[in-house]
Amino acid sequence: MKEFSPSDVFEVRPQSLFSSRDRDYLLDFYAPLVGIKALAFYFALTEESAGEAVSFESFLKKNQGSLGELLSSLNALEAVGLVASYVKQGEKFAYFVFALYAPKTPKEFFDNVLFIGTLRKYLDNDKIDALSRKYALLPLPNDFANVSEGFRDYFSPDFDDPVFQEETPKTGGRKTGAIQTGFDKNAFLRALSEQDPRFNLDSFSEEELVKIARLSALYSYSEETMASFVYPHYVFAKEKGSRVDFPYVEKDAKDSLRFSYLHKTPAKKSEVHDDGALARTIRAMDTLSPVEFLSKLQKGNKPASSDLALLEELTVEMGLSAPLCNALVFYVITTKDGQLPNKYAEKIAASLMRKGIETSLDAMNYFSMGKKTYTKPASVENPAPVVVEETKPSATLTDQEKAITDAQFDELMGELYNPTKGAK
Repeated sequence: MKEFSPSDVFEVRPQSLFSSRDRDYLLDFYAPLVGIKALAFYFALTEESAGEAVSFESFLKKNQGSLGELLSSLNALEAVGLVASYVKQGEKFAYFVFALYAPKTPKEFFDNVLFIGTLRKYLDNDKIDALSRKYALLPLPNDFANVSEGFRDYFSPDFDDPVFQEETPKTGGRKTGAIQTGFDKNAFLRALSEQDPRFNLDSFSEEELVKIARLSALYSYSEETMASFVYPHYVFAKEKGSRVDFPYVEKDAKDSLRFSYLHKTPAKKSEVHDDGALARTIRAMDTLSPVEFLSKLQKGNKPASSDLALLEELTVEMGLSAPLCNALVFYVITTKDGQLPNKYAEKIAASLMRKGIETSLDAMNYFSMGKKTYTKPASVENPAPVVVEETKPSATLTDQEKAITDAQFDELMGELYNPTKGAK
């Protein structure tokens, strides 16, 4: 986590040579992702003299910006590989080095599934097609003869001449920044090896692993989920580098976007410190996906298709996190004689969203204290509701603190309207 002070200093170190078309690429492809203000800071940084120390105070005064604006802009620029930040902490001030990279060319941008996929979130297909046409190149003529002069014919070089044996000088070239996806290759391979022990790091080319990591970042899938997508479409008999059928992997990733419990962003958990039956159930609400939680309420039986559709409606369409959805399902089932009426559940879900309730414990208190009289506890850190995607849980719960037996579940039925008895 970076923090800036006006007394801190920085220097820029360009890591690429820049072309006259880069400004066009930045405005057409990067502005929709990071915003025009971030690009303004990027342009300002490229105008600084390389290797010279500059204070943040003087830089921001000259460009009429604030530390907060610079920090948020740098985060965006780093995310897309235009800037990499390095820091050394001194006694009186911090010294930053900002490495500057060139933007991707249109072809590099479109060939990168992470970039083009993210761009599609901001631009419709018509605008993207217009960009494709803008930078398209005419093909070479097929029915023409190539009459271009050759290097040897023109220069007649003598490769025995000592000038061709001298060491070549070092200089700069064009280079784009690496993208940090946060993908754990070891976790991905562990998940695959559970399916087939033949999987190891040599099973994939570096290009394949990069593409898998980009798909994971694009759709916010966990390593385990990506392994479940890759495994059915991996062929050991093929040559390394072409063993993964990526069109099918991408199709599975897109088709599974409806199932938000596959995504890796965690939902907010309840502060529960007791070990009563209700406390254990609330921990299960915070840990299990809605499908797994409903299945547990049904003694391990698979939920009906209509119930699965309702869970998708509550989490995907209405935006309930997994813990809130589980608390709602638990309440409806226990008050509607084991049934899950769609309209009733959706009405309660809307109430939870309007109240800004975020945790399963708050939801249970909301249900038991009376939905009309309940007021969410004030919080300076969390003044407004935040709807987040739920995390993919582990397949089995062996931790006794999280598990709940059938007997404990029956005991819990009597505690439903007195949640403070079991959870604190």
